[in-house]
Amino acid sequence: MLFKQKTEVIDFKTFLAGNKSNQSSDIKLYSGLLPSITFSSFFDMTPQMTGLYAVVIGVGCFAILSHLIEVNTAKNGFSKLAYIIESVTRFILPVGTFSFMIWALFKII
Repeated sequence: MLFKQKTEVIDFKTFLAGNKSNQSSDIKLYSGLLPSITFSSFFDMTPQMTGLYAVVIGVGCFAILSHLIEVNTAKNGFSKLAYIIESVTRFILPVGTFSFMIWALFKII
């Protein structure tokens, strides 16, 4: 064990009274990797948030458009073109995902 766990002893009457003198209510946790997407941060257009929105919207649009193009080409009888689009999409999305994960891990270090 790297860290030894300490047992905290609390008086029973204090526990029942709900005394929270040991706990701080102003604890804030921040993400060290990427800013979080929340309702309030949606209107905060800092460069980090704008880049994060661009990545999320770009990946979503690429996935939706590639699916729509693939389905419509298959419906119109261009099965080989639909297969090529499906193969490219099947290759690009995992490569992009793993490269983003590697970038995020190196950003932490």
